[in-house]
Amino acid sequence: MSLSVCIVVHNEERTLRCALASLGDCADEIIVVHDGLCSDRTMDIAAEFTDKTFVRDRAGNNQPLRIFAIEQSSTDWILLLDADEVLSPGLRDGMSTLSADESKDAYAVQWLYYDEARGAVDHGYNFKYKKVLFRKSKMYWIGLSQIAGGTTGRLARTDLVLEHHAPFVGNPLQRLGTHIRKNKARSRVNARYLTGPIDEIPVYNCSLVDRSLRERRKLMLQRRWPLLALFLLPPYSFLLGYFGRGMSKGGLLGFVDAVNLPILHAMTCWRILVCRLKEGTWVPGAEPGVRRGI
Repeated sequence: MSLSVCIVVHNEERTLRCALASLGDCADEIIVVHDGLCSDRTMDIAAEFTDKTFVRDRAGNNQPLRIFAIEQSSTDWILLLDADEVLSPGLRDGMSTLSADESKDAYAVQWLYYDEARGAVDHGYNFKYKKVLFRKSKMYWIGLSQIAGGTTGRLARTDLVLEHHAPFVGNPLQRLGTHIRKNKARSRVNARYLTGPIDEIPVYNCSLVDRSLRERRKLMLQRRWPLLALFLLPPYSFLLGYFGRGMSKGGLLGFVDAVNLPILHAMTCWRILVCRLKEGTWVPGAEPGVRRGI
C-alpha cells in the first residue's frame, strides 16, 4: 500500500500542525495546497512535514483545489484531510489494513466532533460518516462545495474515527454563524460555475455529461431550474440529514448542522436565479452557456 494525504488550506496555522502530526508515518507523501497567498505561518508549518507544498490562485473554496492536489499524487491511495481534522490513533494504525483489502475501493470513516474542553470526541452528538479514503484509480471528484468524493468501486464504512476539531462546537448560535459565513463564499463559487459552461466545472476522473453520474441530477436541477431547486433542495437535504443521517439525535447542535447544507443550496440557487434574471437570459429549463459574474 502507498498513501498520499492531500490537504487544501487557507491560513490554517492554528490547526494544521495537529492535523499533520496525527498522520505519524502512515503516509508516503503529503501534499499541501494553499488557496491563494498565505498571510500567516501555514506554509512554514507545512514545510516541516513535506516538500510538496503549492500556492494556487485564490478560489475561495477548497473543493476545486482538491483536484489539483490529487493530480500531484503518485500513490495508489488518497486520503483527503482538512486542516481541522485529526486522525485518531485507531484510524492511523488501521490505515494500512484498510487499504490492503483488495475487495474495497473507498472508505467512509466516523467523523466526530472533538470537544477540546473535555479532551475527547463526542460520540453522543455527531453520527456522520465521511468518505475520505479512496483507491485513486477508482475515485472521482466534482470541484463544487459540499459534494463528497465518489468511487466507481466498492465503498465500505468503518467505525474508525476522524476527529473534527471545529471551533464553537458547544455553541449553537456561533456554529450557525459559521455555517452562514462559510456558505456565503461557497455559494458564490458554486453559482459561478453553475452559470457557466458545463465543461468548465472542475472534475477529476468523471464527466458531468455522463448521465449515469449520481451527483449530476442535483447539479442540473440547480443549473436549469434554480427557482424549482430553491424550493426543493433545502427541505430535501434537511430531512435527509436530520432524520436519514441521524442528526436529530444531536439535539440543538444536530439541528444546526442539519441546516448547513440547506443554507448552501438556498444561497446557491438564489444567486443563480438573480444572476440570470438580471441578465434577462433565464428561460426555465434552458441550459446556460456563458459564465456570468455572481
